[in-house]
Amino acid sequence: MARSWKDERVASPPSVAFTLLQSWHRVPGGTASSALRLAAALAASGRVELRGVGPRGSSVPSPPWTPPIGIHRLPLPYPLIYEVWHRWRRLPVQRATGRVDIVHATTTMVPPRGGAALVVTVHDLFPWTDPSRLNARGARLLSRGLELARDEASAILCSSEATAAACRANGFRSDRLHVVALGPSFEPPEPATTTAALRELGLDRDGYLLAVGTIEPRKNLRTLLQAVVKLERHHPLVVVGPDGWNEDLAPLIEAAGDRVRRVGFVSEATLAALCDGAMALCCPSLGEGFGMPVLDAMTVGTATVTSKDPALLELVGPEGITVDALDVDGWATALERVVDDEELRRSVGEQGRRIAAGYTWEAAADATLQVYEAVLS
Repeated sequence: MARSWKDERVASPPSVAFTLLQSWHRVPGGTASSALRLAAALAASGRVELRGVGPRGSSVPSPPWTPPIGIHRLPLPYPLIYEVWHRWRRLPVQRATGRVDIVHATTTMVPPRGGAALVVTVHDLFPWTDPSRLNARGARLLSRGLELARDEASAILCSSEATAAACRANGFRSDRLHVVALGPSFEPPEPATTTAALRELGLDRDGYLLAVGTIEPRKNLRTLLQAVVKLERHHPLVVVGPDGWNEDLAPLIEAAGDRVRRVGFVSEATLAALCDGAMALCCPSLGEGFGMPVLDAMTVGTATVTSKDPALLELVGPEGITVDALDVDGWATALERVVDDEELRRSVGEQGRRIAAGYTWEAAADATLQVYEAVLS
């Protein structure tokens, strides 16, 4: 009979080494956020023993990147760990965690199995499909990680059907692919909380457009900035997110004057308030594995305008407002519609709220646990 920790005869739940090294990156980004939230939901389930894997040292990342589970340290800094994993397939995580049933690589930085079942989360295939938008080292490491995931993993967790389809098209075995959708970044705030947070930022509810994401070429903020300056009505675009790589938007932002306002990285509470109070969330991305900022806006009933990227189309549904990613005039027209039509904003926002209700971290944890059980059966 297959082993199952749902069976009362099994004395202990399975042990899982859960990689969280991305929390120590200079720009942790969405892969860290999603892994940390999944870790919290898995730990809360009580159905699995999670052992977090981190790099050498005693430091713990500051919120919101602080791991919610105990961390077992490998004896190298994370850049060297990645090189050792991908070049030589050495340094199994079990050196830090002890024996485990499953190794779960939450990014495509993939450790050796070390005698355990290997599960890998794949958010996207951009290192293969669009490597020019990564720096050379990142493209090399992530491309190798995709190869390792394809060839060695017992199961692949894809954050969207779009990612799963891309995996199938690139040689991944269909029977190893599992779609595990993500959840939002925050709980919807109280109206008074939003009002107070916006007041501190000098913003009014329904008085601005919003864009959220690390400043990098794939996010395509250049097109959005060019569109915003074409709008007849003056509503500022608030840009949230840290500096990333290979993108200098300073000349465009300076030229836009008070039509664009960068606020950099913000707390979870401030992000929730900004999403809740915006006229619309704008996501002109050239490619997404899921689209968490869009889900965040949908969760609070804020209208979204997105590019026609497959993962974003999957998320917003057929009634979403979508534009070709690089069509500056198309973006300007779509934003004019949203700014001018309050009923459209309400309708799109309510549709988004209904869709978002189906995306929770509890559901993501349950789907992940089912995969764990399958690879151990």
